[in-house]
Amino acid sequence: MLLSSCLSGSPVTAGTAVFDVGLAFIRGTGQPDEAAAFVAQGVAMFWQALCPDKEVRRPFRATRFALSAPAADLAAQVGRAAALLPIETACDLFGRLHTAALLAALRRQQGAFYTPPALAEFIAQRATEAGTDWHRARVLDPACGAGATLLPALRRLLAAQPDLASDVVLDEVAARLHGMDLDSGAAWLAQILIDAFLLPWSLRAGRATPQIVTVADSLHTGLAPGWDLVLGNPPYGAVTLSAADRARFQRSLKGRANLYGLFLDRAVDLLRPGGLIVFLTPTTCLSGDYSNALRCLMKRAAPPVSLDFLVARKGVYDGAQQETMLGVWQRGAQSGPIELTEIRLEDTGLEVHSIGAATLPADAGAPWPLPRRMAQAHLAAALAHASHRMSDWGYRVRTGPTEAHRVKDRLAASPGNSCVPLPWAEAVGTGQAGFAWPGARRAGMAWFDAKGHEAMLVQEPALLVQRTTAPEQARRLVTGHLTNEFLAAYGGAVAVENHLNLIEPAYTTPAVPLNVVTTFFASAAADAAFRCLGSSLAVSATELRALPLPHADRMVTLARLLQEGAGPHEIESECERLYLQPGRLQCPLG
Repeated sequence: MLLSSCLSGSPVTAGTAVFDVGLAFIRGTGQPDEAAAFVAQGVAMFWQALCPDKEVRRPFRATRFALSAPAADLAAQVGRAAALLPIETACDLFGRLHTAALLAALRRQQGAFYTPPALAEFIAQRATEAGTDWHRARVLDPACGAGATLLPALRRLLAAQPDLASDVVLDEVAARLHGMDLDSGAAWLAQILIDAFLLPWSLRAGRATPQIVTVADSLHTGLAPGWDLVLGNPPYGAVTLSAADRARFQRSLKGRANLYGLFLDRAVDLLRPGGLIVFLTPTTCLSGDYSNALRCLMKRAAPPVSLDFLVARKGVYDGAQQETMLGVWQRGAQSGPIELTEIRLEDTGLEVHSIGAATLPADAGAPWPLPRRMAQAHLAAALAHASHRMSDWGYRVRTGPTEAHRVKDRLAASPGNSCVPLPWAEAVGTGQAGFAWPGARRAGMAWFDAKGHEAMLVQEPALLVQRTTAPEQARRLVTGHLTNEFLAAYGGAVAVENHLNLIEPAYTTPAVPLNVVTTFFASAAADAAFRCLGSSLAVSATELRALPLPHADRMVTLARLLQEGAGPHEIESECERLYLQPGRLQCPLG
């Protein structure tokens, strides 16, 4: 209703409501050029309201779309409203408008998720706490977007030199603060907001604000090293590299590349010894197999000083599927205890709660099991002392070998002569022993014609684990027991679909019996431990192999409880004790 009233010439409610109207207009236009022109007009009117005697800085890339009179009027209202707000708030709102104006495909390609003001401020705060000297620090944001993380840094640079003449201040800012972005519209927006922030100094000095932001690809543009602080929210997303780039970033690559990993790698080289990287990134670098080489690089060259885990994704980076963290990394530091916190964005601001300290495993390339929530704080020491992994228990982990999309012609709703059951992910987590086949959704593809594909079949009991679960789910480890009885009922073999992991005995008599493994993985204790390791929607075989486990000898009590038919509460209590009492008496399983 606000949109229609605005476009008909009626006044819009004061405050930020006009931005909601502008956002609705941008999302509804369907024309990227019109949306870009709308944002540019709003920014121009924002500047005119602040400084009517000085022309706005020319856009880095001109927009040639002619807005209709009602749309131009709405953009003007947006600009005038923004001029009444704090610069950081205006930056956030303009950034949201600009992001909405991007084509969805371009936004995904650029990994454009802009930083809320409270998080942007927290980035600068963490940089300060880690030792940044704002009196002399040289600061770079290599993917600055609309300038959200540049503004708090600029505020601190200015506060550190209150007695300098205005022209000297402008020179200092020009020499020590720099932002870059591929998106010319975002870069121009960032520069305008910096111009607005520096307007009092510019007017007193009688000269224009220096250009702080440039349109450039910081991954490839020649930049002199020696920066004291590289900060920001680099883009996320898988990217296909040229042969030259793959060779250039080889030290941090294993398999596919992700943009944020490339920015971490680049930042290491741009820093002076002792310099800091303060980046908002996905947590996938802590555990994913593709991040193995990146973890090795960071632990060796710029180990983390602190990691702040963002609890809630909704409303912060909507559309991003990864969990997010703020990492402080120091070039040339010795790897030591890492301060861990949980951060939560509330309407009243940012809440920060300590989780405690943790250390990295000796094998830097292995996943880093670190508590990410206050509720997991008690596990920090336990995970450090949990010395066994699945291989020590006598198990191997792999993904289900049947890729259904490649064998569609072999799937059926009913059995044929050479058909075997095909469990999908939906069969796991329900029913007796957490396994109910075939499940309603995949009933039409419940059977697999195995003739000529016998090598793909599973013929021994195993633990099945769903490969995709979200942090918001009640459980990350959704498991089911593929029993001897089920196998025997269907001819002794099944085909396991690729969206399931298989945990299988590597020996005839593993160190921990399969029924004990099944029970343990179904516990809240095991699920909490995995949440300290799993970083994305994927529950990967790599992470399951790396899950810290109690010593196999300590599983004897759980085995005995199962034999005696103990109840769920007693079973759960024992699983929790297995993690929390690493010094308990060890004795072999019978």
